Amino acid sequence: MQSAAGTTVRKSAKRPSTPAFGRGTGVPDPIDIHVGSRIRTRRIYLDMRQEELGRKLGLTFQQVQKYESGANRVSASRLWEIAVTKSPIPECGSNCSTR
Repeated sequence: MQSAAGTTVRKSAKRPSTPAFGRGTGVPDPIDIHVGSRIRTRRIYLDMRQEELGRKLGLTFQQVQKYESGANRVSASRLWEIAVTKSPIPECGSNCSTR
């Protein structure tokens, strides 16, 4: 682009905005927080302590705590392991299935 004086003016490239949450920001993604909250709800419904759930999954209670707070993401396979621990949570209704 040229200015009125005939010199070339460069437009600065727009930098992509940095995310307010998610990996690398130190702030958990709201979806991870929601998933963690559901894990905690299920654990409490099953009358389990974090230590007990961790032992059943081969994890430390600290790792369960991180999942529940959303600090660490939970893999799909780990979610399945949590889901089949004891019995299904009641509010899942007919939308949830277990093999």
